[in-house]
This record gives sequence, structure tokens and C-alpha cells, in this order.
Amino acid sequence: MRIILVVDGDLGFVVYLSLALTRAGYMAVPSTSIDGAKPLLRDLGYSKIDLLIVNFSLPGAMGLLKEFKRDSLRVIQIDDSRVARIQQVPVDGAIRKAPGADAVTRWLRTVRRVLGRAA
Repeated sequence: MRIILVVDGDLGFVVYLSLALTRAGYMAVPSTSIDGAKPLLRDLGYSKIDLLIVNFSLPGAMGLLKEFKRDSLRVIQIDDSRVARIQQVPVDGAIRKAPGADAVTRWLRTVRRVLGRAA
């Protein structure tokens, strides 16, 4: 089973996305902060995490990526209206925190595309 760590400061979004990922057959591990995500990565063993979905506007996000980024860890950036795409760290994809009936479909399509490259 693929393990996905979801990190965003919006608890509602983290829960909603995590539930969608779980229903799609992934193991979603939610966190609302970078400080909360670091021990999860260490406890789970970062080598077991297949995908990190993270909002770069969170304090410490860039440090987290520099600490745990490796070739096999894929990263999807959470884009929202408050932050422009950050190019300092390569990402494998992006999802938008946009409402809409087809948002979950778009998110899962991006996750499947990115994880397909990690196989």
C-alpha cells in the first residue's frame, strides 16, 4: 500500500484530502504543521513514504523538503491563492485548493500520475 503524507495548515482540507486518498486505496497520514510532520516521517521511516503532499506556505516547509527529499520521494505542492509556485525545490506535481465537485477527481488524477512515475 502506498503511503502519502499530507501537510497543510487547513485541518478541513487535510481531512478531506486524506479521506479521499484513503477511499482510493492509499494510506494517508495527515498533519496540519511541519513540526507535526517531522516526527511522523521519522516514526514511519521516510523511506516508506511514497508521496509528500505539502503546502509550501507553511513555516519550515522548505527545510522539511531539504531534510527528506530524495529521488524516490515524490512531492506534490498544494497551490492556494495565497502562495505562488515555489521553484526552489523541484516538485512532481501540484494540486489546487479550489472548491468544486470535480476537485477530488483532479487531485486523485495528479496523485496517480505522480506515483506512476515512482513505480
